[in-house]
This record gives sequence, C-alpha cells and structure tokens, in this order.
Amino acid sequence: MPAVAVPSGSSLPDGNEGYNRLAPSPRDIERPNDKQHEGVNNNLFRNTGRGPLLLADPTQDEDSDNDEDAPPHDDKDDNESNSNGGVPLLHPSTFLPITTTPTTSTTNQAAMWSCVAVLANNMMGAGTLGLPFAVAQTGWLLGGILLIGSAIMSAHGFLLLTLSAHTVQQRTPASSSSSSSSSSSSSSPSSSPPTPSAASFYSLCQACIPRYTFLVDLAVAIKCFGVAISYLVIVGDLLPDVVKEFRQHALTSSASDIWEERWLWIVLAFLMVVPLSFQQRLSALRYTSGVSVGIVLCLAVVALMYASGAWNACAGTENPQNGGVDTLPPALNVARGAAGALDEATKGLATDAAAAAVAATIAALTSSSSSVSSSSFSSCRGRYVMARGGHNALQVLPIFVYSYTAHQNFGLLLNELKGPSPRRVRQTLTAATGLALLTYLLLAQAAYYAYGAALQHDLLSSFPASRLSTCLRAAMSLLVTFTYPLQAHPARACLLALWPDTNSSNSSSGSDRKNKEQLLSFRYTCVTLLFLFSSLLLALLIHDLSLVLEIVGATGSTTVSYLLPGLTYFLLHPWSHLRRRLAVAQVVVGMVVMGTCMLAILMKER
Repeated sequence: MPAVAVPSGSSLPDGNEGYNRLAPSPRDIERPNDKQHEGVNNNLFRNTGRGPLLLADPTQDEDSDNDEDAPPHDDKDDNESNSNGGVPLLHPSTFLPITTTPTTSTTNQAAMWSCVAVLANNMMGAGTLGLPFAVAQTGWLLGGILLIGSAIMSAHGFLLLTLSAHTVQQRTPASSSSSSSSSSSSSSPSSSPPTPSAASFYSLCQACIPRYTFLVDLAVAIKCFGVAISYLVIVGDLLPDVVKEFRQHALTSSASDIWEERWLWIVLAFLMVVPLSFQQRLSALRYTSGVSVGIVLCLAVVALMYASGAWNACAGTENPQNGGVDTLPPALNVARGAAGALDEATKGLATDAAAAAVAATIAALTSSSSSVSSSSFSSCRGRYVMARGGHNALQVLPIFVYSYTAHQNFGLLLNELKGPSPRRVRQTLTAATGLALLTYLLLAQAAYYAYGAALQHDLLSSFPASRLSTCLRAAMSLLVTFTYPLQAHPARACLLALWPDTNSSNSSSGSDRKNKEQLLSFRYTCVTLLFLFSSLLLALLIHDLSLVLEIVGATGSTTVSYLLPGLTYFLLHPWSHLRRRLAVAQVVVGMVVMGTCMLAILMKER
C-alpha cells in the first residue's frame, strides 16, 4: 500500500471536538520510508471527488448517507492526487469533516433525549386535540395510513434539510481554506481549518438560492409569528372557562372577577414565556418540552381508559336505546344557549392547529352547529368505520399532513446535538417522529373507538364533564405556553438574518470583535422583545385570526416542511442519485398539499 506523507512541522488539528473522531494521532500516520508502521489502515484517507483528499472517519457506520450524497467518484482524480510517487501531501487545513460537526467544542453539548423532547414537543402541539376528529372523518384504517405516511414524509424532509446543511458546511471551509492558502503563501501549515457555519435556512438559501433568501426567511418568520399569537389566544380563551368550570359558572356569563378575565391569563402566559424565549439554545427548553410531551401522553392514556371501558366514556349521558332521556354531550353539560359560546372557545384550539398545521380548516365541519341542538346529541357514540372519503375527508387532510411540522427548528440537530454524526441525526429524527406517531395513533384510535363518528372537533368536548376534563384543559393551556418559545427561536434567527451585517465575518482585532459581539447581543435583545410584545399586543386586541392563520399555515408550513427541503437538496446535489429523485417527489407532494389546503380553506369560507 502507498504510504501517506505528512509535511514536516505540521500537526493535525487537536483540541476541537468537531475533529476528535477525524484526526488520528501522529503515531498512527505512516510517514514515507517508515517501515515500522507498514500495517496502517490507509482507508483513513479517501478522495470524495470534491477536490483535496479528506480524512475519513474510521468509526463511521457503513450505512451512512455520505456515499450517496457525495459526488460520483472519479478515478482520474485519484491518479492526479497520487502523481507524486503515490504519496499525496496532505495539509492539515484540508482535513474537512465528512460528518456533521459542531461549530465549536462547547456548542454541541445537547443529549439526544433533550433534542427528541424539543422536536416532539414542537410536533405535538394543541392541534393534537383535532387528530381524533380527523380519524373519525376518514375511518380508523385510512386515518392510520395517513398518519404513518405523513410521518414518513416529515422525517424525510428533516433528513433532506440536515444533509443539505451538512453539504454547505463541508463546502464552506473548503473554499475558505483554498482562498486563504492562495492569497497568503506564508500561512502556518498547522493553522486550524475554518469553522463551519451554523445550520440555518439562511445558510442553505445563500448556498443555492441567494436571490430568494430574504423571502424564505421572511416567510418562516411570519409563519412562526402567527403560530405564537395563536398560542396566546388559546390561553386567553381556555383558562377563563377553566376557572368558570371549577366555580360551576355558566360559560356565557360575564366575568365575575379578575380571574375570569381573558387579558389576565394572556399576560400571565406572556410573563412565563419571556425568560424561555430569550434562551439562545433550543436544548435549554428540554425540561419544559418534556412536560409538554408528558401532557399529551397523559391525554392519550385518558382516551385509552375510556376506550377500554375502565372509565365510563358516556358518564352523564343516558342512552336513548335503553329508555333513557337525551341530554347534552358530557363535556357540554351546560345550558343549551351556552353551547354556541363553548364552540367558539374551543375553535381557538383548532385555530392553533391552523396556524401551525392548517388544522383549523376542520372548523368548517362545525360552523353549521354553532347553535347546538339536542338532535345532534342522541348518543355519545357514533359509527365506527374502516375508511371514509368525500368532502369531509378532504377538509381534514391538512391535519394529518402538518401533524409533524417542526422543520423550522432543524438546526437543533446539527448545531446543538452532541456528536451529530449522520447515524445520531437519523436516530434522533426517528425517535422524535416515532414518539409523535405512536402517541397520535394511540390517542386518535382510542378516542375513535370510544366515541366513533360522534367525536367533536375538540376531543375534550367529547370527554365526560368532570374535574379531570377541566384539568386537561388547563394542562393544554400550559402545553401551548411551553411551545411558544419554540416558535420564537426560529423566528428570531430569520429576522436576525434579515438584519444587515448580522452574518458578516468577525474582525481580527480584539476591540472590534468585542464591539461586534455587543452589537449582535443588542440586536438579539431588540428582535426578541419586538417578537414578544408584538404577539402580546395582537393577542390582546384580536380574538379570531383563523382565516389569516390558515392561509399563513398553508403556505408557510408547506414551504418549511416540503418545498424547501426538497428544493435545497436538489440544487446542492446536482449528480443523479435516488435521494435527489426523492427530493423532487418531496417538492411535488408539497405543491399538491399546498393546493389541497388552499382548496379546503375556500370550501370552508363558502
């Protein structure tokens, strides 16, 4: 085997976690004419076809995506690189990581479980309450297939984004090192390679569609801003009713004291999210995200208890078939005139899904029942079918498609996950998406089995009226409060990218670097405060943003989840391979989904 030469006086990068799996120790490198290390594994070095030889990762798993995502191998490049007697001269500055590496040794410190909790919380928002209704409109088999298919498409979109960001991180240091070496011949051979830029929509768009970077960042920021407003609106709609239910007051009654005022709970929720929204790392929200995931799991367990018969799913409702008397459904055990107001209150819960996942389109199915009649409540149970299509199934399709939308926070996998190798990234994605999928299947199928086609668009409205149902409403309010910062973080990143000079390179002078850090800190604070107080003001002034948020969700969520992942991968990987064709399919599906969502919105408005 040919030996691998290392220039004298040079040293491999050391002390950087991003290269701790890439650089062998000096004793493991065979020098020319050194027979002592004749058995060294020369597979440590390989040529990927991008230019200089890369230092391969000997511990990388064989099923890594790098071989497929790398350009086709050209034997001519190997001959040229080994023209010097078969001994390529490797400069340490050309050692580029072939796996996704952290920006600094202290950046990627998040454990896998914390990333799973954050992503799962981002997926499982308040829109979870609308999933059982969607399954009731499509049938248990078709609904399950749609949930599984949406999970696969979502995970594939995540994977495309991370692979594209990895490609950008590889190319950026390569160009930087080559330009620096050409401009200065006296640079030290032991200088460390440039640090890869953080993964973001800005870096992706700058690499493949620089002309449209502004539009992409603006679209993502607006989408996240709309979702954040809807979260505060939900809190303001739910918690006053929770207080009234505990006090056994009619839901349509005016506020008896400050604790039943809408504005108070919005402000209290705002005060909770302020310190959480200033966190610079998403992984810092791992504990609040864990609480949110636990709330959804508890909701699924309650649905399972009703479905199994351990608890009476129709408590408070006598079955007319057994000679009983018709009553209002369990959780609507209030005056008939109050039912319309409760429907408006729970519509806010669906509005959140509209903003995050366009799930508010299901409100069309209940708009005709704003004045509740007793004939629609002949029983708390309905038909249980395998599959159902038609008009209703089309309108609930967006709920399935956008149940896994969290792609605006894809940078968490590369910028914060500890040891973000392709395998660990795939494991994190699989765990987060799998957790959401299993929870959705358990919750939706159990609720559908318990209530059938009689499920309300808000699951909690189908549960029996009890302290448990009231506590679940309060818990869902806490869930959306903890999910608010997960929208503030990507929105702030996009807005900072739109601020001129935010992404410019740092100066070499110490004083200039300090001034630059102060300026960035000032901008960080200003953008965060602007996001927070703007959302608070709109949540206090506006009660219904359903139509605007539905349109924003239909366009913004589709762009983030389907169009951008497929488009960026297609442009950054121009050679023909299977995943590039799958990226095209992702874009096509996204266009179909966007059209379907807009059609559902128009059908609702008619």
